[in-house]
Amino acid sequence: MKPIVEKNIHQPNREGYVKKNSHTQNQAAELTATKQLICARAGITETERCTVLFETGCQFVERFVQNTKDCHRILTNPQRNFWAWWKVEFAKDDRDLVQIQAQFDDLSYFDTKLSMLELEIRRAVFLHLVYN
Repeated sequence: MKPIVEKNIHQPNREGYVKKNSHTQNQAAELTATKQLICARAGITETERCTVLFETGCQFVERFVQNTKDCHRILTNPQRNFWAWWKVEFAKDDRDLVQIQAQFDDLSYFDTKLSMLELEIRRAVFLHLVYN
């Protein structure tokens, strides 16, 4: 896949020394650029994007966990790390949507993200995360 942002951006430090961005800095820049592109293409704000992240995360758990108490435990227990995992999955999907130059004319951003919930590999990883 082609990177969304330029990987070889150099930044000078206080002494004027120029060093290459770290992998973490490159990832952060790519995430920020992806969020901005998604928001612009979908015609939504960052707050609306975060709402979609939250709502689709809750719906994802509800699809695979039938017990309401278990759903609540998964969504609220910080030791389970569901939200950290979900943010990464959500960002990967956004990156893929940017890479394919998705437009949100026929389906809204929310509906597009809902349609991406059913990926079988994601289900398997989720069940491993939750029950192991």
